[in-house]
Amino acid sequence: MQTINIINQNSRTIGTQDALIAYILFILHPLFGIGAMFLLCIATNTSNKNIYYSLYFLISIFFGLVNSTRIPESDLLYYKNIFEDAGRFNFSTYIGIYGFKEIVYFIFSYLSYYILLGNFKLYIVLVTFIQYYLIFLSLHKLFKDENKIVILSAVLILFFNSSVFFPSVHLLRQMLAASIFMFYFVSLYTDKKNYWWLIPIAFLIHSSSLLLFLIILIPSIKNKINLRTLLIFSIVFIVFYFWGNNIISFFDNLTRGIPFLNYPFSRIPDLELMEYSWYMGGSVGSVRLNSVLFFVLPTLFVYFSKKLNFNYYPFLNFFIIYIIILELFVVSGLSYMQMRMSYYLYPFYAVSLPIFISSIKQKYDKTTSLLVAIFFIVFMARRFIRSYSNTNFLIEPIDKFIFNPFFTYIFNIFS
Repeated sequence: MQTINIINQNSRTIGTQDALIAYILFILHPLFGIGAMFLLCIATNTSNKNIYYSLYFLISIFFGLVNSTRIPESDLLYYKNIFEDAGRFNFSTYIGIYGFKEIVYFIFSYLSYYILLGNFKLYIVLVTFIQYYLIFLSLHKLFKDENKIVILSAVLILFFNSSVFFPSVHLLRQMLAASIFMFYFVSLYTDKKNYWWLIPIAFLIHSSSLLLFLIILIPSIKNKINLRTLLIFSIVFIVFYFWGNNIISFFDNLTRGIPFLNYPFSRIPDLELMEYSWYMGGSVGSVRLNSVLFFVLPTLFVYFSKKLNFNYYPFLNFFIIYIIILELFVVSGLSYMQMRMSYYLYPFYAVSLPIFISSIKQKYDKTTSLLVAIFFIVFMARRFIRSYSNTNFLIEPIDKFIFNPFFTYIFNIFS
């Protein structure tokens, strides 16, 4: 025990000293600082939280800085107007305009306006930071006892996840709710801590997130799926296949007198009218393909492995249930809901793939798992670069993403 304490103390000392250099490098250029901190994480163990949390902090700030360069358009312009309306109206008028449906977000936006002195770019940095940092903390909670290959691959998969980066501002409220949900989920089944108050917070930021909490609070989700559970899911699937629209209409009528409960159902007709016009670069087929590649195949491999970590069952079961629900939307004629709700699943790329990597390590060896991790990271990096270069949204070119120094971002925020 004394030897372990000495090792841990040395790790903390080394990390604390070297972290200062990484922070200085970050101020010179963000990617230099992130790279240096990443190397420190390789050199130390996952129990050294200060170093790992510093890496998460720097990456989250960096993506916030990059997002601050975006030119407001589409949903981002809508959020800018919401933010700036806080300076035009007093609090009661402001809440009266935007209503009580998702009141936590509007209170947050109103207070942020005055705390940040009306600087919308700084607000984007803050919101992006919260999203990414909560997801990183969740990944650390989940994989802290795994080999460093697993947790660092999770970090890089999230870093290069274009399906999180682009919606982080255009679907700002939904991605905030998604990050809160992931933190709650991991805390509940890994730390055995029920931060129940996060449920109403996430729900009143984006009401559609309630579905996710209802799924993971199913008592049997922590157990391996048996024939009885499969039978129940089959019956539910058949019921939705034939009566999906009727069920939606029933809940719409049932909750009509309670605005914040009725909001998800009242929005469905609006989404149906817009169909795919709000959705950039995707379709029913692309959501299915992503689900198969990033969740179905890895989950099936891991699920039937003999050396499965039982802590992962809730997450594997969640993937299975949620993908079935996305398919239920399609067969019920609500394909636009499949695409919209799929965004809650995308941050979990950084969970499903590392679990698969962990399973590869247990089934084969560390070298094989490292090669698989490198493959996924290269694949995600290539995907990120292509998505960044070909996006229809107005954003800084990829070369500026790579080469812009820290103070360029600072000047942009306050200019």
